[in-house]
Amino acid sequence: FKDATINKIIQTAVMAFFVIIGGFFHGENITLYHALGFFIFFIFFITRNYKKIYSDKVSVGDVYYNIKKHKKFILVSTPASFINSLSIQLPIILIGIKYGSILVALYALMTRMVFGPINIVSSSFLTLFKQSASLEYRTNGNCRESFLKTMQRLSIIALILTLLMYFFAESFFMVFFGSEWVGAGEMVLIMLPMIFLKFIASPLTYIFFLTNRQGLDFVWQFILLIGTILIFCFNDSLKETLTIYSTFYSLMYIVSLIVTYSLSKGSK
Repeated sequence: FKDATINKIIQTAVMAFFVIIGGFFHGENITLYHALGFFIFFIFFITRNYKKIYSDKVSVGDVYYNIKKHKKFILVSTPASFINSLSIQLPIILIGIKYGSILVALYALMTRMVFGPINIVSSSFLTLFKQSASLEYRTNGNCRESFLKTMQRLSIIALILTLLMYFFAESFFMVFFGSEWVGAGEMVLIMLPMIFLKFIASPLTYIFFLTNRQGLDFVWQFILLIGTILIFCFNDSLKETLTIYSTFYSLMYIVSLIVTYSLSKGSK
C-alpha cells in the first residue's frame, strides 16, 4: 500500500507540475506537457522499481492458486474497474463530439487540475483506511469505527477544499492559464457538490472488497455508466448537462456512503 501511494503521489505531482508550466507559458500545448509529465514519471517509476519488479520469482502454481482464490476480483472487479475508467473518459469524448474542441479542452484541463490533487489526498486516506478497516474487520467482524473516523476526517478536508475552490477556482485558472481558460474554473463551481462527495465516498468504497461484495460495486459502476451516457446524449446546453451530471453523481455517492456504512457494520 505504501509504495502504491507514494507512486501515485509522485505521478500526480509531476503531471500537474508540467501541466501548470505548460499552461503558464504555452497554453495551446497543454496536452503535450501532460504527455511529457507522464513520460518522465514512467522513466522514474521503472528506475525506482526495477529490482522489485524482476527480483521476485513466482511459480505457475502460485499464479493459479491466487487466480482461483481471488476469482471475484477477475470476474467482477476487473469489469467494474473498466466501466469506471470508461465512465470517467466518456464526458471528454462526448463533450468533444457534441460541443467542440474548445469546451472539451476546458473540461479536460479542469479534471486534471482538480481531480489530480484530490486523488493524491484521497489515495493517502484509502491506504490508511485499508489498514485500519482490515484489522478491525478481522478482529471484530465489522469496521464501523474505522469507517466513521475516516468519513469524519474526509468530510472536514473535503469542506476545506470545496471552500477554497469556490472562492479561488476561477482566479487560479486566470492567473496560471490565462483569461481564455477561466471557463474551466466556472465548470469547477458547477461540479463542486460532486467533487465534495466524491472525495468522501471514494476511499470508503474499499468496504465492497473487504466484505466480498464486489457485485454491488459492479452494479453501482454500471448505473453510473448508463447515467453518464444518457445525461450527455440528451441535453443541449453544456452548463445544464454538467449541472445534471454533478447532481446525478452526487446522489450516487450518497447511495454509496449509505451502502458502505451498512456493510461496515458487519453481519449481526
